[in-house]
Amino acid sequence: MEAAKYFKLAADGGHIQGITNLGLCYMMGHGVPVNLDKAEKLLKQSSNRGDQLAVQQLQILEFMKCMPKNNPNITTFSVRLQIYCGFFNMKKVLKAIIIFIIMVSL
Repeated sequence: MEAAKYFKLAADGGHIQGITNLGLCYMMGHGVPVNLDKAEKLLKQSSNRGDQLAVQQLQILEFMKCMPKNNPNITTFSVRLQIYCGFFNMKKVLKAIIIFIIMVSL
C-alpha cells in the first residue's frame, strides 16, 4: 500500500495524524510488515500529544498482544474491533471483547 509511504513522510514531519496512521499500518500490516513494537511506539507518541484515536488503538494493541499469534479468528476479530471502535464508545468495545473471549472459551 502506497499510503504507508505518505504516512511515514507525514510522521517524519511531526504530523500527529501521520504518526497515528503509520502506527496503524504497522499494527495491521497495511503496506508494511506487521510490527507491534513499532506500532506501539508510534501510537504512544501521538497519544502523548493528545490524539484520542491513538489512545483507543493502544488499548486494542494491548489486547492483540495477549492473543495467540497466527490465528485467523483473532486477526478478523481485531479488524472488526478496530471498525467497532470507530463508531462506538469503549464501553461497548469492552463488552464485545468479553463476548468474544466467552465464545473462544466454549
